[in-house]
Amino acid sequence: MTGREEHAAGDRRNESFPPEWGHPRGERFSEERAGWIASRVRQLVTLRKARPEDLRAQLARKRRSP
Repeated sequence: MTGREEHAAGDRRNESFPPEWGHPRGERFSEERAGWIASRVRQLVTLRKARPEDLRAQLARKRRSP
């Protein structure tokens, strides 16, 4: 092993995983871990590209009426 650290923050700083993601599932370089990382990166990119009104609409869909 080369000791390389995985990077997936989605920005140019090449930081490792954001702390709010928690610890990745699976063994290093496994398919399970790659899928977990890919889903988190998709969420991050979606949030970064979303307009405020899109985020409000998404939140409104998640809310449940009493």
